Amino acid sequence: DNDNAKLQVWTADESTQLSDSDAVGTGMIVKLVINDTEKDRKTVVVKGDTNGDGEIGLLDAVLILNHYLGRDQLIGAYAVAGDVNEDAEIGLLDAVLILNHYLGRDLIS
Repeated sequence: DNDNAKLQVWTADESTQLSDSDAVGTGMIVKLVINDTEKDRKTVVVKGDTNGDGEIGLLDAVLILNHYLGRDQLIGAYAVAGDVNEDAEIGLLDAVLILNHYLGRDLIS
């Protein structure tokens, strides 16, 4: 409900503000800035985008598999993005859903 001119999107580490043409991905931060004062912020979650690049691809499925196997854990917004089917677990089905999306067989919504 806020004026888009008052919203800023920043990289996850807050080092760079994105332009209107940049892809927005998991972990990035949307700030509400009024009169040069930050009033609110939200962390972006894009279902399936576990690496934060704004796209859903093979690397995202690999990151989910590594999480499932206990190698590297997804945390925070990245874990929320990894639970593609929203069953409160990050598992094989989430990786399969991403692979199907990547292959154009099914869309993640």
